Amino acid sequence: MYLSYRESGNWGDFTYKNTNTIDLNTWYDVKLTVHGDTFTLYAVNDSISHTSSLHNTNTKVGVWSWDGDTWVDNYRVRKYTDPEPTTTVGNEETNFCISGQVTLSGNPVQGAVVRAICQDDETYAGDTTTDENGNYTITGLAGNKKYHIVVEYTDGSGNKYNAESKWDITPSEGS
Repeated sequence: MYLSYRESGNWGDFTYKNTNTIDLNTWYDVKLTVHGDTFTLYAVNDSISHTSSLHNTNTKVGVWSWDGDTWVDNYRVRKYTDPEPTTTVGNEETNFCISGQVTLSGNPVQGAVVRAICQDDETYAGDTTTDENGNYTITGLAGNKKYHIVVEYTDGSGNKYNAESKWDITPSEGS
């Protein structure tokens, strides 16, 4: 493998000739970085590298092989910055909610506890208590997950009710 440059119409060689064994018919990642007037070529998972200097700003660079075909796929060009930029992935968007109404024998139930459990890992996702009309809204849920809803209610006489869980509930956007 060679790293070459072209200046004023002539090709020159950075004198990088890979002496390590490279298997034929195998894809390798090759990385070429430019820092100021310096080129560095990295190959075979960065285990091979060579650095040379540019002679002027009109220089072109190429990667090629002498004894066979060289195929190049997926060039990615971007401006180098120092330090390299970093990214941070934040928490999932949680502006989703599940709303509904709890009734007993057709009448709204005030004070029932409604819990949302994430179906992916059976973790608690949130809860609320129904209002005087039996309505509830559980907020702060992820929109890309499914939940099951559990309802528990104790009436004024101490009778406990547990409704059958509702499965495969997808939250709505909004709060």
